Formats: sequence, structure tokens, C-alpha cells
Amino acid sequence: PSVKIKKNKKFFIQWYELDEIDWFAVEAFNRGINLSFLGDISNAENLLTVSLNLLPSCSQEVQCYRQDMTIAYSGIMERKSLAATGSSFRGTVPSSGGPSSASFSSLFGCD
Repeated sequence: PSVKIKKNKKFFIQWYELDEIDWFAVEAFNRGINLSFLGDISNAENLLTVSLNLLPSCSQEVQCYRQDMTIAYSGIMERKSLAATGSSFRGTVPSSGGPSSASFSSLFGCD
């Protein structure tokens, strides 16, 4: 069933119920995050874009995650730009719980 929505003095027909739009937005976001962990940045970007584009039509319950979704999208775009320039961060987390003084000084160019 469709629902008529009044926006800017015009009526638009919304073909999906609000809970369906919420589901699509959340599912696109979750799958985009999963793809980013798998290294598929291009498709992750597409799905996160879909989720952000659906967000204005979502319920308040989903819209409260706008900041998290925007941060995730910004992170994907940063990774995409790093990949395009050939740069990457290949840092490692030391098992001792913190960097040794030698690795810390070389990390920041304090040799």
C-alpha cells in the first residue's frame, strides 16, 4: 500500500512503509560496513551512500544514528582517497601494550 505524503505543498506517493524504509537504510549501512571490513571500498561507499540518502525518509529511531552513519561514510571516503594516492597506514599494535621508546621516536621522526 502506498502512503501520500505532503512535502512543500505537493503530494508525493511513498510506495514503502516507514518500517520498510528503516529496514532498507539499516541493512544498507550494515552491509556497507561489512564490505569495508572485507576491503570492498567501492561497494561499501555505494551502500553507505544509499543509507544516507534514505535517512531523511526514515523514522526518528533510525535518524538518531545520523552522526554514526556520517562518520562511517567519511571513513570510507578517507580510505578510498588513500587507496587512490597509493598511501596507506600500515601501523601495527605492539603486543606489549605500548610502543617502545625507539619505535615511538621513529614514528614521529624524533630520531
